[in-house]
Order: sequence, then C-alpha cells, then structure tokens
Amino acid sequence: MFDDGTFNNRVGGNSDAERNLISGNSGYGVFFYNNGTNHNLIKNNLIGTDVTGIQAIPNTTGIVIDGISYQNTIDSNVIAGNLEMGIGIDITGSDSNVIVRNRIGVALNGSALPNGMDGIRISQGPVGTVIGGSPAEANIIANNGGNGVFLMSDNCRETFISCNSFYDNGGLAIDLFPYGVTPNDAGDADDGPNGGLNFPVLTSVTYDAMSGAHQVEGTLEVAQPADAVVQLYLAAVDVSGFGEGRIFLASITPDAAGHWSTSVTGQPVDGYFTALTIDAERNTSEFSRARNISGIASVIVESPAASFLSVSPNPTSSRLVIQGADIQRVALFNSLGERLREYVVGETFCSQLQLDLSDLPSGMYVLQVLSQGVVVTKKVVKW
Repeated sequence: MFDDGTFNNRVGGNSDAERNLISGNSGYGVFFYNNGTNHNLIKNNLIGTDVTGIQAIPNTTGIVIDGISYQNTIDSNVIAGNLEMGIGIDITGSDSNVIVRNRIGVALNGSALPNGMDGIRISQGPVGTVIGGSPAEANIIANNGGNGVFLMSDNCRETFISCNSFYDNGGLAIDLFPYGVTPNDAGDADDGPNGGLNFPVLTSVTYDAMSGAHQVEGTLEVAQPADAVVQLYLAAVDVSGFGEGRIFLASITPDAAGHWSTSVTGQPVDGYFTALTIDAERNTSEFSRARNISGIASVIVESPAASFLSVSPNPTSSRLVIQGADIQRVALFNSLGERLREYVVGETFCSQLQLDLSDLPSGMYVLQVLSQGVVVTKKVVKW
C-alpha cells in the first residue's frame, strides 16, 4: 500500500530478476491512496497470477488508485486473473496516471486469463489518465469479463486511450457510461465521460487487388473536426458490431467538414475495420461500428461450443438455466448490443445460475458467460 504522500517509489524493474509476484490477496494487489501519493512506479510484476504468469491466483482487484493519488505509472505488468477489475482509478484528483505496455486479462504467454469484470475502470472524476499512447506504449486489454476500459462518471475527462490492442472482452472495448454503445448525437452537443465524444463513422471500405490496399473513408461529427484525430484499427468484432480495435493501423486528421480517408495494406481482404476519435483535449471516444468491404458488422458470432457449459432451454419462454464450472460472471445483451442485465458472482464461483426472462419481449438475445477463464457467447431465443 502506498499512502499519505508516498512518492518516487518503485516496485519491480526492467529485468525479470526484479519482478514481484503480487497475488492471492483478499483485497487489492497494489493500492495507491491519499492526497500527495504520487510519482510511484509499478513495473514488470505479476499481479493476480502464479509465478509462471499463466495461472490465476487472484486478488480482488489488481491495482487501485484512489484518494487523490496522481501521476503514478503502471508499466509492463501482467494484470490478469483477478476477481474484479484489473485496474481501478477513483475520485476527483486521482489525475494523470499512466498505464502503458501491460497485459490486462492476458497471461505472460499470451493466453487468456481474464479479470472478472472490467480491464480498467475509471470513476468519480479522474482527469488526464493515459492508457497507451504510441504503438510502443500500447497495452493489450483482452478477455476481461466486462469492458476493456469503462469510464463510469460524467466528470471523467481527458482520458487518452491510444494504440492499444482490444479483443474478446465481455463488454465493449471502450465504454463511456451508460452501459453499451452510446449513439452519436447531432453536433456532438451532449455531455458525459470524455465529453460524450462522438465516434467516427466508416462510410466505405474498398479493396484494390492489384495493390493489396484497402481504402477506408468516413466522417466525423464533432465541434472542430480538423483539430481531432481519427485512429483506424483492424477490428476483432464485438457482439454489438462495434469495435473492438485489435491492431492499430493509422492516425488520420479529418478536414474541416469532418471527412477523412486513408489507405492501408497487408490486411485480410474481408477484414473488418473500426475507428475511434481523439479530440484536442485528448478525450477519446468509443469505437465505431465495424465495417468491411461487404458493409457494416451486424452478425452476432457465437463462441465455439464449450463442453463445460450448457444453456437451456433454448429457445425459452421464461427461465434460462446456465450450468457449468466456475461461473464468474453472466451478462445479457439485446440484439443491438445493449447490456440488459449483469450478474457477478463472488469469490466462490458457482456451477448454476437461473435467469428470469419472462419480462422481456420475444426475440433474440446474446448471453455472455465468463467460466473457467473463458468468455463464452451464446445466442438465446425468447418466445
């Protein structure tokens, strides 16, 4: 615990010999707290795993920054296998903390090792958080039971989220409260976390077989488009059809009318692309709807069959029974990707959950279950 003005301390270092194992705590693995706690460095540690960095020995949350603790750096750690968040940053004044080069929800060998809830959760007013930056500073934020990055409060501002790799998170890659995709608004006049910044719209993707290049074009509706940057990514398509940006490809400056375009080579012919906005104050938007040469992403893809998990009856008229081993989290979405319900199990994981769907209209829904370290996606039909 770093408390009461502690500053300029380092836990870990550049070499593996300096690495610490910070796991198995009933509370937080690392805790920064109270006014004046600043300029501390957490580097190259294993937080929530065993000594190999591959198996989970969970803390409740990996790292928490709270109580006006500012300008701390979290660099090159494995933050995975924790019961709740990988990283939580809370309270107005917990500003300008930097998160770079970490594996969040990813084991040391690159395999999935989810944190049970969000990879990074920021709430109650921190300003100026940096998550990634350049390709060399990018985090891998993947496999987490909730969102990759979740900004929960309207006064969370200037959160800079750049060049990171997102995939296979249970929620959105980047979610600006409220839960689920926040639609763009005319003129970007609304408010909210990161100012409710509009995401870009990809209007077309074309492919030139001779050059092997994709031409990606789009629009951006914000107050000053020419002062903003659009970042283009190859997408690992989210169940909502929006995001997730897995591989950063390019930064583009729109013209004064908000039009932008770029050409990228070396990508799969039928690959999907997505984009986000970063404005002059470094507020970052959610990811756009993904698009490929055939059009926008709208098909919800189920996970491969998981023998350790069953969902029945499906279709159902009311009740849904989920059975499996070590069920940690369950979330239900509608066909638009809007999160309707979420159930988070405590430290003692369960083997069965029952969901009452009787109050929902007939239609198709998407169920995501975090079980045995895997996020399983299933289509559910309600009669």
